[in-house]
Amino acid sequence: MKSQERWDFSQKYSSIEMIKLGALLTLSSTIGLIFEPDGKIGMFLGLGLMILMVVFLLIRVEKAIKNKFANE
Repeated sequence: MKSQERWDFSQKYSSIEMIKLGALLTLSSTIGLIFEPDGKIGMFLGLGLMILMVVFLLIRVEKAIKNKFANE
């Protein structure tokens, strides 16, 4: 949040990345419907994937900000 330009860029970039990661989560849940894991296993897999995607999103957005605003 060093500038409005960075904030605007990160908001637009992260929304695009969230759509991509949401599509991956949707695909993984569809695969989960086919294989039907047990209740607890399915819950932990789903929760683990969601946490992994959030961490992946944060890393990708921060990396994109650093690459775009490297000269500042």
